[in-house]
Amino acid sequence: MSNPRKLSKQPKNVMHHRKRSLRGRSLNDKYNLDWEQVLGEGAYGSVHPARLAATGEKVALKKISKRYTDSSSFKTETDALLRIYDNGGHPNISGLRDMYEDYNHFYLILDLVSGGEMFEHLINYGAYSEADAARLMYEIASALAFLHGVGVIHSDLKPENLLLDSKKRIDGVIKMIDFGCAVVFEEDGSGPKNVNVPSANSNGTTAYWPPERFKKGIEANPLMDMWAVGVILYIMLTGIHPFDLSGTSTDKEIEDRILADPNPPMDEEYTAHLSLYAIELIKSLMDPNPDNRITAYEMLNHSWVRGETASSTKMADSDRRLSRFQELRYQLEAGLFAVLVGEGQKGATMSEAHPSAVERAHDSDASTNLMKKAFDIFDKEDKGFITSDDLSRVVKERTGKVVSARDTRAYIDKKHGDKASRHGDKSDGLSLSSFGGLFNGIYHKHFPRGHVIFNAGDKGDAMYFLNSGKVEIQTRKGQLVAILRSGDFFGEGSLLSESNTRFTSARCATPVDVIEIKRVDFDRYTASSASVKQELRLKWKARNLDYAKNMIRLQTNVKERIYRKGEIVYREGARGKSMYQVSSGELEVLHGGQKVHMYVQKDSFGESSLLFERPRSSTVRCISDSCAVLEMKGEDFLAVVNSDAEMASTLRNMCRKRLFKKAVKQFSLHKNRGLSDDDIVAAFHDADVDQSGKLSLNEVRRLMHRMESNFPMEEIIQLLNFIDVDQDGAVNLEEFKSLFRQFEDSKN
Repeated sequence: MSNPRKLSKQPKNVMHHRKRSLRGRSLNDKYNLDWEQVLGEGAYGSVHPARLAATGEKVALKKISKRYTDSSSFKTETDALLRIYDNGGHPNISGLRDMYEDYNHFYLILDLVSGGEMFEHLINYGAYSEADAARLMYEIASALAFLHGVGVIHSDLKPENLLLDSKKRIDGVIKMIDFGCAVVFEEDGSGPKNVNVPSANSNGTTAYWPPERFKKGIEANPLMDMWAVGVILYIMLTGIHPFDLSGTSTDKEIEDRILADPNPPMDEEYTAHLSLYAIELIKSLMDPNPDNRITAYEMLNHSWVRGETASSTKMADSDRRLSRFQELRYQLEAGLFAVLVGEGQKGATMSEAHPSAVERAHDSDASTNLMKKAFDIFDKEDKGFITSDDLSRVVKERTGKVVSARDTRAYIDKKHGDKASRHGDKSDGLSLSSFGGLFNGIYHKHFPRGHVIFNAGDKGDAMYFLNSGKVEIQTRKGQLVAILRSGDFFGEGSLLSESNTRFTSARCATPVDVIEIKRVDFDRYTASSASVKQELRLKWKARNLDYAKNMIRLQTNVKERIYRKGEIVYREGARGKSMYQVSSGELEVLHGGQKVHMYVQKDSFGESSLLFERPRSSTVRCISDSCAVLEMKGEDFLAVVNSDAEMASTLRNMCRKRLFKKAVKQFSLHKNRGLSDDDIVAAFHDADVDQSGKLSLNEVRRLMHRMESNFPMEEIIQLLNFIDVDQDGAVNLEEFKSLFRQFEDSKN
């Protein structure tokens, strides 16, 4: 997407006719913008921080590509925001301040909301009282009374869409967000303004629907919002969803319960700690008959909401109950995510597109989908179902987190009861058909042939696990570098990197089914397990290297050279003029007369001296009867490398790692050791001079300078940054050992 700072024409203000924005004030004149910082990624674009130039007030700028503005969801959201704007806005709604456009984008200036979700706010400050909840409910009711009064129905009220404008408990104010499912009525209330508005049961979040919303073709109405408020209030006060007591039911199961008995459970087990006024309000909001349901205006005047009858006594463990509402699902999802990452492939074959390219064995079984593979890992005893013990075991093994056996057992029992009553299933666990219902953050998507999932240069908002079909990975210039198949995952690099930018494009070569992990869930899952994040980083680096090598292999400007046994390809200290790929035979690598490495078929070598403009660091000699080597001239190699900045960075990192491995091998030979696991561990401990359990920058420098005394310090810093996978500023034993495993670049 283009950067507004580089546009020949400033975006024009499209709000001045509404008499709220000064005519002639350009976007850059009126606002101080920070394009480098991204506050979030939405369905249509990115959100950046900004300030009013005149006052310094913080606001948010939402940059939306016009490619997406034909979507009904975008039009719905802007219609709702403009209706709110034209009616003066509301302090409890994140409203539109200003709007600009240029040829490629719309720029929406919105209220900045920085306090996080309402539920997180309640959890973070410990136990809370009914009075604390009532104040927040008053603000929600006030926002809805305004919306409904100006002809807007939110239609997707849920905890995630209720944020606070401050992280402080005392002065945090509700801000209602996300009007992508809203319905805007004509000013006279005669009907929806948008004639193409979807029916109420075609969007939104099922867990917060009233019973009447499940009827086909029904239009949204304000009382549907009020039911959703009742569900939210029930969760706030009890820590459980009224129709999902275990916290992990599927949408279909929630729907079945609502339609079977839409009355919220009021057993003492759940509500004994609540006042009668709180219970009465929940019942009024969640009355199955919409004609009897309380309106937003009536809710505003309810004695509990006004704080007159809400208890000010802290509800014991209220924060913990609410936290459990969120955490059990998060932990189970993080466990599944870790399984998918652990089973995912690290690269992809190129052979079908380019027979001359190197083919990596792809052992994925395309006949078995990813969820079945994951199910089998949870069900390690091949029982055909999953128990609470299975869930707890896998989550602990994969993330290190302990899931309460009581919580998982209650969930399994609930699943078993529902399933048995419908299917007569006698097993005491969770079947494959119900397994997917555990994971609300796991989204299944289908893309047609030719669909571009993302382009190089886009901001990353999700990663993907490929369930079926093929995906082509291409460079910015459209060069094919990999074909992904079932079991591969992709797109995680931009979520792991600071730049948050896609390095390659992903295009569907066939119809494709994927599991999508959105950024917010990705961040949550990786935060739950350092080992999962480290494994992702390792596989990401490995795949980048595969892509870079594939791109080099696809070049045609190469010449075959034949070397006889004992002949030298190049000598240590010589000026680098070419890089090479081994077609056949074996070559030994000598440094200071000592053998430190071997090159065999499919290996490449000679890149380091070209990339770093340094003399050859070793001597390479043929030790087979004959060796066939493809030679690419240095200028051709560098032209290919420099055509893609990410590939250039990847290859430089590969070369830095090779040099480090040579330094370690030379050090081991000096100690009369080989490269067994024990030898590698011994080399690590010898290099760890201060016995801290990690190699510091200074200790890495010693190793490199033992091999080459004038090796540049800036290269050593870059080397450490690359091999330090967990980014803690040092190299631990596992990171050290991984350099010598057949995981990334074991032959090179």
